[in-house]
Amino acid sequence: MSFIRDLSNRTVWLIIGLCLALAAGFWMYMHRPKTLPAIAFKDGEGQTVDLEALRAGKEHTLLVFLLPGCPISKFSMGLVQEQYQKWSPQVSFAGVMLSSQQSADQFAEKEELDFPVYGLRDATDPFAINEIIGAIGSSGGTRATLYGGTIVVVDEDRKVVLNLSRDELRGLPDELASLVD
Repeated sequence: MSFIRDLSNRTVWLIIGLCLALAAGFWMYMHRPKTLPAIAFKDGEGQTVDLEALRAGKEHTLLVFLLPGCPISKFSMGLVQEQYQKWSPQVSFAGVMLSSQQSADQFAEKEELDFPVYGLRDATDPFAINEIIGAIGSSGGTRATLYGGTIVVVDEDRKVVLNLSRDELRGLPDELASLVD
């Protein structure tokens, strides 16, 4: 009888261990670093600029996704402008808009931004836009959603090391400082 009880205790502990291992594996899978596609933009002069060129040898690149007329985008833009003043020697900065490059240039000029803004509609690979949204967007039912004002920092391998949207945006100064220092 004690053999059966010992066997059942071992089985229970084996099942518990297996469940914990599966839960840990699932958590690691869901929280693995996402990678941005190798997207390239056309700048105002029609030259192709990819993330590698935009990085300009720096370890990190900060991208802020902007929507004209969006109050959260306006907030993020001001926040990123402040961080640009402090961190531009160590971090590359760029704005990204779901617009043409001409509209992005006009927007950056009107807002007097110190960092370049690129229009996603002039990206060299239109499918990369969907990949970007899938990599950094929030789950919204059956599709990922990208909010205006979302701020993403990627490393030299295009791995997303920081992804802030909505209420999380206020934490950018501290998050960026801990990432760069």
